[in-house]
Amino acid sequence: MKLQTTSIGFTGLLIGFVPAFIMLGIAFFMYSQQMAFINSSVQAPGTVIKNQSHMSVDSNDHVYAPVVSFMTPDGQTHQFEEGVQSSPPAHQVGEGVQVLYNAKNPEDAHINNPFDLFLGVWIVGGIGAAFLVITLFIFVTGQFGKKRVLSNDEMMNYWKS
Repeated sequence: MKLQTTSIGFTGLLIGFVPAFIMLGIAFFMYSQQMAFINSSVQAPGTVIKNQSHMSVDSNDHVYAPVVSFMTPDGQTHQFEEGVQSSPPAHQVGEGVQVLYNAKNPEDAHINNPFDLFLGVWIVGGIGAAFLVITLFIFVTGQFGKKRVLSNDEMMNYWKS
C-alpha cells in the first residue's frame, strides 16, 4: 500500500502570498500615516504625570500607560495617555519626554519614541514578512507542485517518529 502526499500547489502559494501582501500593505499604510503625523506635528517638552493602570488582556497582571502633560505655545496645558502599555511602567512619574502633537488638535499627541510610534508597523509588517519568507522558502526549495509517493516502510518510520 502506498500513500500519496498532497502538494502545496498554486492554491497553497496563494494562501501564503495573499496574507503576506495584505499584511505588508497594511504595514506600509500604517507607516505612511505615522510619517505624515510626524512630518506635520509640533514638538514640545512634556512630563509624565502618572502611570495609568490597566488590566492586561491576556493575564491578570496590570500594565501601565504613561499619562503625559505638555504645554502648547499659547500657554494651554494638555494631557494624553500614550497608547503603548507595559509592565513594569516604561516611564517614571516626573520623567521628561518629548511630545509630538497635532497643532490643530493637541489631544492627538504621542511620546516621540520610535519604538512606540512604529510598534504597530513592526508587528503587522513582521507577520507579513514571516508569511512571505515561509512561502518563498517553500517555493524556492522546490516544494511547489511536488507529489511524493511514500512506501510502507517510510510510512511506518514516519508514524513511529
